[in-house]
Amino acid sequence: MYAIVSVILGLYLPPLINSFTTLCFAGKGIPNELCRNCSSLPVDAAFFPEAAIAAQWYSVDLGSVLSAESCFGRYPFSSEADRQQCETLFSNDVPNLDMVLTSAVNGDPAQLQFAVLRLIQLVNSYA
Repeated sequence: MYAIVSVILGLYLPPLINSFTTLCFAGKGIPNELCRNCSSLPVDAAFFPEAAIAAQWYSVDLGSVLSAESCFGRYPFSSEADRQQCETLFSNDVPNLDMVLTSAVNGDPAQLQFAVLRLIQLVNSYA
């Protein structure tokens, strides 16, 4: 599962962000246009606590404990060539991720559902 999530994030996150930031929100506008005159400076990592400290704050504030970080799953590809072949096969079946994600954010999830299921099938074939 870890590998599937990693591959999905690697493939989908950049175009998903692009689809989302160009989507028009009724009464609000398009995020990219709303931020056009804002400064976009990188945020210094010093502003964010270490994971253990953030988990402790969460526990204190909410009275609930987060589960500890753990390794799970195994990498399904025996080589870089296998990973690249899997991505190529996926790209043959789903050639335009931007279109898939744009359809999903505009209320038509069918293409995204197909793409995710196909990716799961392909990755599982290497496991």
